[in-house]
Amino acid sequence: MIDSKFAIIGDEYLPTIFKLIGGDVYSVYGEKETRETFLKLVSEYKLIFIFSDYARFVSDIIDSFKSAYPLVVVLPSHAQDDYGAQKLKESTKNVLNLNLNFD
Repeated sequence: MIDSKFAIIGDEYLPTIFKLIGGDVYSVYGEKETRETFLKLVSEYKLIFIFSDYARFVSDIIDSFKSAYPLVVVLPSHAQDDYGAQKLKESTKNVLNLNLNFD
C-alpha cells in the first residue's frame, strides 16, 4: 500500500492542482470508469479525494467501508453542490471530530 501518496479522482481539469502537490491524479469519464478506477484505488491508497460529481457513482461503496482506510474525502465539484458539501462535512466530522458549517 502506498503510504505517502494520495489519489484524486475527477475530470481532466479539476484535479490538476493535486498533481502539483504530489497526488496521483485519475481522470474518469462516466459511471463505469469511475467505479472501476475507485475499486482499484481502494486497495492501493490510504487517502482518496473524489469530486462529488463522481462520488455519486460510488456512494454505495464509500458508505460500506467499515475500516479507517482508505479515508475517502468527497470534495464539492461546484459552489452550489449540496451533496459534495454534505459529504465533506461528514468526513471532517468523522475524522477530525470537527463540525464544518457551510451556511
